[in-house]
Amino acid sequence: MGLQSVFVASTREKKGSTELTRYMYVGEYQLQYTRTLSEEEYRSLPVQTRDSHITPIVSGSQGFEELKALLVPDKHRAQQSGPKGSGKLPSGTARDAVHQAYERGEAKINVWTMECTGFDQAFLEKIYEMICDRVSGKGTGKAASTTQSSKAGKGKGKGKGKGKGKGKGKSKATKHEQ
Repeated sequence: MGLQSVFVASTREKKGSTELTRYMYVGEYQLQYTRTLSEEEYRSLPVQTRDSHITPIVSGSQGFEELKALLVPDKHRAQQSGPKGSGKLPSGTARDAVHQAYERGEAKINVWTMECTGFDQAFLEKIYEMICDRVSGKGTGKAASTTQSSKAGKGKGKGKGKGKGKGKGKSKATKHEQ
């Protein structure tokens, strides 16, 4: 899959009726497909983890429309919420249909390995500069990015550009497969 710049959601806050999510750059990662989860592995996942995989399918989130069409019977496709205030779908609904498809092995979850290959300090500074320019509406933001990166402990001349070194590690990520 190649080298990817990875961002994670770090905080969420509400401003009026708008929910804002702040993202944090965490480095450059090499992604590699490893396998799919077995039916037994899927069933052994905590309910909250299984639900986090199923929610975008059931809700028809962008990119999951085709998977929803394949996994959810017509009679359940319109159902989006359960009894008032429950936040859950009633039994026998789209959510159950998707859970069952994974449990029977009709749908699979891909497992990917992510290896940190470095941290691109120049990329982070460029992002910060763009944000400063957008917020202030003026200037290049270069002085502000140097100050900010120093405050973050990153502006000491180490780690400039991409490279291998501290921060190498592996983690797993999952992706839906039909």
